Amino acid sequence: MGYQADIDFLPISSYTYKDDIEIFKTNASLGVNKLDYLIASGIEQKNISDVLTLEKILRLDQIVPMQTSYTQTAEDRNASKDDDTQEEKSNESVEDKSVIEPSDSDSKETEDNSSVREEN
Repeated sequence: MGYQADIDFLPISSYTYKDDIEIFKTNASLGVNKLDYLIASGIEQKNISDVLTLEKILRLDQIVPMQTSYTQTAEDRNASKDDDTQEEKSNESVEDKSVIEPSDSDSKETEDNSSVREEN
């Protein structure tokens, strides 16, 4: 009884390497065949498990990629629009507070100064 193995080579050409990697990356971002992207990016197959385990130990798996149109749901997009609207409102309120009105102590000082001037 012998062993059987299937060997598959990724269809990557040295002439179209960048384009091929981009296709694998796009597929991986959509959740399709992530392993091909890892292999195509240069990580040896025997090290993939170790790299993923190390990322979990170091808690690097908690890093969430930035939201893209591929990863966002309609609810996420609406929530980000609401956040932008709230941020604009808070910026407007900060701008409104930039006008400094004289306090009561400031008006008393000016009255005291004017009385000093009248005495001279």
